[in-house]
This record gives sequence, structure tokens and C-alpha cells, in this order.
Amino acid sequence: MTVQPNILLITWDQMRADCLGAAGSKVKTPNLDRLTARGTMFTRCFSQSAVCMPSRISIATGRYPSEHGVFTNGPDFPEGESTFIEKLRDRGYYTAAAGKMHFQEYDHGYREYKRDYGFSELRITEGKYCWGPDRFRQHLHKTGRGGRDMTWLKADNRTALAGRELSAHVDHSKKGWLCFPQEFYDKGAAACWMTTENPFAQHETIDAFVVDEAVEILRSVRSPFFLWCSLASPHHPLDPPVPWDIMYSPDTISVPEPDLREIEKSYLETSFNHFSAVCRTPSAMTMNDRKRMAARYYGLISYCDDQTGRLLR
Repeated sequence: MTVQPNILLITWDQMRADCLGAAGSKVKTPNLDRLTARGTMFTRCFSQSAVCMPSRISIATGRYPSEHGVFTNGPDFPEGESTFIEKLRDRGYYTAAAGKMHFQEYDHGYREYKRDYGFSELRITEGKYCWGPDRFRQHLHKTGRGGRDMTWLKADNRTALAGRELSAHVDHSKKGWLCFPQEFYDKGAAACWMTTENPFAQHETIDAFVVDEAVEILRSVRSPFFLWCSLASPHHPLDPPVPWDIMYSPDTISVPEPDLREIEKSYLETSFNHFSAVCRTPSAMTMNDRKRMAARYYGLISYCDDQTGRLLR
């Protein structure tokens, strides 16, 4: 009889390979390091896209973006494309997802998925940029946290905001769905690009919630199972909770001096111009900005490793 092993797939959002302790980094990732020591580290494994949706759809389908046709965030999961999750379910696996799948765009609000993509159970928390009632935002409302540090932006927030006060673009009557603290939207409060204080304790964050959901599934699931646990971090905003926010000092971090001529004409610079009322664009960042960003990014990585440890226990 063919053995059907249980499968746990853990993904983080925007994790650099050179920030893994087992790969020689000074960033502390003890849980991933132990997992690596017990298994195999694929040193020539490459993401199929630097952008979220094409990369995730490539994982699910086993096909290059040039084959499945999604090259950027925006188009939904292509109709007619099958997933390996469907194949596992067809072979008797119980298939579940907890966290960020990002198989559909949610720029204009979270929507229920059009299909299940092969998952018997979907617990979707669509990351830090989700604009509507996914499971984490519903959880905030149920626990009374929805109105304290969160807010919606009006629909016209995607217009050019350079030089304007963002308060004119905040709808204070609809608090609760977006998990950025209010001060993030106040002009000048996040001058260092996408760094902000986390309004939640370490056991209350969006990533802790996703791991809680995954642990709950693991406690009740039957074998054989496939579980995809997908954390929202270390994706920006760079918001490690206490005490992870001070785990790395910017003063001890070395970052390269960028070529500003390249940055000024890059996609990154032009695509984030609409944040210029909140924080500096990449070409305007100082060396201290870059060091602070790196320190908080490393803190998020170590925090994600700690949460992953909870999942592996």
C-alpha cells in the first residue's frame, strides 16, 4: 500500500533567502535552522516572480507565469488552471489553508473566493494590505479591537496624495478592517518608508492569528492531510511587535549605498509615489532610514520564526 505522508507547507511573505540563519545570516531563525538541519535546503530554488500573485499561482499550479498568464497583482487566478491541491484532495487528502493565499486581488475589498482551489477548508487572512472582512478583521471586531487602532481609507486614496494631509482621505466612520495603526496615516509619522509601530502584542498580531488558526486545524484534522500555513510577514509595513522591534540595532547594521540614478527610474519609485504624503520615496531615503528598515525587517523575520516554532511544536 502506498504511504501518504502528511504535508505541512509554511510560507512567509517577502522572506529573503540570505536572511536565514542556516544560510549564514546573522538574523536569528533558530526554528527554521533546526528544520533545515533535519531536512534538505534547496540552494538553487528560485521564486518564479518577485510579485505576490504570480509567484503564489506558480506554486499552486507548478507552472511559470509565462504559462499561467499572471504577471502582476491584479488578475484573478486563471480559469482552467488546476492546482496540486486539487490533485491531493482527489487522492484522499484533507486539504486546508490558513493565512494569505492571494489568489484573487483585493484592492477594492476582500471578496469570498470564487472557487476552493482544491482546499477542503479555507481560513483566509489576506495579509496586511487587505481592505475588507477576512478572518483576521472579523476576529478584531468580535474581540472589540476593531475600532481602536484601525481605520479604512476612502476609495479615492489611490489618487495622487503628494503634498496633501491624509486626514482628508480617512473615513473615520468605518473603523476596523485595515490593520495599520492610525498614526501610520498621519503625515510625517512614518517618514522612514513603511516602518511603523505594531498596535498589537506579540500574541495578537496578524501572524499570531494565522498560526493559531493553523494549530487549530492540526489538532482536529484527519490523516492524510495537506495544510498550507501562510504568514503575512515579513512583508511591509515593517512592524515587529514588542520586544522584536528592538532586537536588532540600526547602528550595528551595514547596508549598501544604492545607485540613486537607477532607483529614480525604477518601478519601485514610480509605483509608490502615492505614499509620498506619508513617507519618503526610495530615492529620498537616508542611510539611517535604510538601516532602520533593515533592523525592523530582521525583527519581523525573527518574530515569524518564533511563530513558526509554535506551529512545529
